[in-house]
Amino acid sequence: LALSGCSPDNKKPDDVYEYSLDSFDSFINDLFTSEVVGNSITLNYTLAHPENFGITSVEPSFGSTDLEHLDDDSQTIEAINALKSFDYNKLDDDQKLTYDILLDNLETTLEYSELYLYDKTLSPTIGLNCQLPILLAEYSFRTKQDVYDYVALLKTTDDYFTFLLELEKMKSEKGLFMTDDLAEQIIEQCDIFTENPEQNYLIEIFNDKIDDFKDFSDTEREKLKHVVPAYDILADGIEELMGTGQYEGGLCNYPDGDAYYRYLVRSGVGTDRSIDEIEKLIDRYMKLSFYEMGVILRENPNILDEVDDAAFPLT
Repeated sequence: LALSGCSPDNKKPDDVYEYSLDSFDSFINDLFTSEVVGNSITLNYTLAHPENFGITSVEPSFGSTDLEHLDDDSQTIEAINALKSFDYNKLDDDQKLTYDILLDNLETTLEYSELYLYDKTLSPTIGLNCQLPILLAEYSFRTKQDVYDYVALLKTTDDYFTFLLELEKMKSEKGLFMTDDLAEQIIEQCDIFTENPEQNYLIEIFNDKIDDFKDFSDTEREKLKHVVPAYDILADGIEELMGTGQYEGGLCNYPDGDAYYRYLVRSGVGTDRSIDEIEKLIDRYMKLSFYEMGVILRENPNILDEVDDAAFPLT
């Protein structure tokens, strides 16, 4: 749920966390806490009771909007150094597994950190422009403070979208901006989202949640029923940058596209195998699966009909 699309929570050096090295478990808990408070969406989705982790007061935000330190690796380097300070041989099996996964993740992040502008923060399908309304709609109201934090978070949407546009401008300067076709799709989505602001579904969902929240007086509810419009800002900014992208056809045509693709595979799948090795494994698995399907069909020629009947019974 990291929202910035760059480093995990896009922290600047002043935010570097001091980890407890008393024990490996304490270090892991501190690392988790430092990451989960990086933005309010992550915190709300991850912890129902943040106070159980010593988190009592966090300023609502979508994450750091500091462009100056986007390429700063101090947070990652400090976490790696802290992790390596533990004697691996003294850890139990579960701790060793956590150590291995975490070290691989951190070292992968560090190795490819200079490619942060390749991240597709905005896109017509899985970009933040599409995901954010869904994330906000599903934001959990467990306490009265959650509602206040939500409203305070909405008030920062303009600033956050301005940050995203500045990020896109940096991409534009490097020739890495999206194609005009993608830009037009995003602009159209923004226009649809803002064309009837008084009937926006986020307002309806928010109102329903507030109506179900018995601790609020009618006066308080009316004060809280609003959504900050930021999509007009985004649409206008994207339109201004149209025509500045230099590459068509996906990552393979970007200067370091193959390297960024390797990063996506390594960080997402958790393997250091080469792309060729992974393709061979997938091909082998598919051939084995087709062979096994053929064996099953020969033994039971009617099985596909049986599966269809079970999945879609006649009513």
